[in-house]
Amino acid sequence: MSQRVLMIGYVWPEPQSSAAGCRMRDLIQLFLNQHDSIVFASQAKQTPQMTDLTSMGVRCTDIQVNNSEFDQLLAEFKPELVVFDRYFIEEQFGWRVRQYCPDATTILETSDLHSLREARQYAHKQHRPISEDDYYRPTAMREIASIYRCDLSLIISEVEMAHLQNSYGVDPALLHYIPLLVDINALEQQQNQFIEFEQRQDYLFIGNFRHPPNWDAVQYLHSCWSQWRRRQPDANVHIYGAYMPDSAKQLHQPQIGFHMHGWAEHVGEVMQASRINLAPLRFGAGMKGKLIDAMFYGTPSVCTSVAAEGIVTDTPWPGTITDDKDDFINAAYQLYHHKPDWQQAVQQGYDLLKQRHSYAQHGEQLIDALNKLQQNLLQHRRNNFTGAMLRHHRMNSTRYLSKWIEEKNKHNTSSSDISG
Repeated sequence: MSQRVLMIGYVWPEPQSSAAGCRMRDLIQLFLNQHDSIVFASQAKQTPQMTDLTSMGVRCTDIQVNNSEFDQLLAEFKPELVVFDRYFIEEQFGWRVRQYCPDATTILETSDLHSLREARQYAHKQHRPISEDDYYRPTAMREIASIYRCDLSLIISEVEMAHLQNSYGVDPALLHYIPLLVDINALEQQQNQFIEFEQRQDYLFIGNFRHPPNWDAVQYLHSCWSQWRRRQPDANVHIYGAYMPDSAKQLHQPQIGFHMHGWAEHVGEVMQASRINLAPLRFGAGMKGKLIDAMFYGTPSVCTSVAAEGIVTDTPWPGTITDDKDDFINAAYQLYHHKPDWQQAVQQGYDLLKQRHSYAQHGEQLIDALNKLQQNLLQHRRNNFTGAMLRHHRMNSTRYLSKWIEEKNKHNTSSSDISG
């Protein structure tokens, strides 16, 4: 049965820029397939790279934090399902949704666990292994509280599913596993257009530069590139990524085979032109879209264990996973020059996507889970007493602070008009 869905985005979806953009686009399409009416709202500025949601049949609207105009949107649209894109969006708008639409089912799209990524980054900067204490930083307190306040949270990785339950005791009934998704029919069509080993050359790295693990990985790759060139003097690596800062552009050194390109308009083209995809991420969380894209376009990956996390299973990995720098370089060299191993890795990537990332399979499971949840919403919320407490206190504290800020902003605007 169709319903009214309000999706509140941290940013407007950019599928060509990030895995998070692909994720949000896929969720939107999943709801559209149910003939749901969708409003997508965001406080972010619209960009040239964003998906044309209007052409998909989605109503788009700009919103502001600490502004009661959002309440008017809720009163007009009367959403039955509300999706918050990351925990801080739930913090900002969740209390308003619960005040004006208390019966609406609330879903948290985590994208990745920001607290886990932050904990790993914190330990990495201190050049030490992660400790249990790192899991209890302020971001974790905020993110886990948001998970408890929502009726269901979408978790992209089975590793993160286990982390939430083992480290924080989160009830599995509040969590739903749904990885990055692939249209299997499109994958099979792509296989028929496969570009062979001999037609490909060079290495590739791709990743949004607003995501700290990606920028760190590029710096790491640059730091070991002289060693790489001693192993393979003719090696070239092409670095692509949206929102590349000037500091990254300064690493552009084509004379030594290190090429900084910026945003890739067509990910498939650069993937299929490359022989090996590199992902030397040293911290992070979630699931890496760059590796899913590489498998989809038949490009083997050499990556770290952090990069492969959430994807790697008992199924053979389509390439090599190693955290040792020398092994990383040697594995990339061997895979680059040995066609039988390369072809085997390509096939392993196709197999993994079909077994683990089917859009149809996981989409159906999510819709079934939402239907069951909405049919039993009252009891579900009673079972989540911790969430009820957090919703009560968050609504009261945030509501009055937000109203104070809104009145303060009105006063400042009025004063500015008078002085003008």
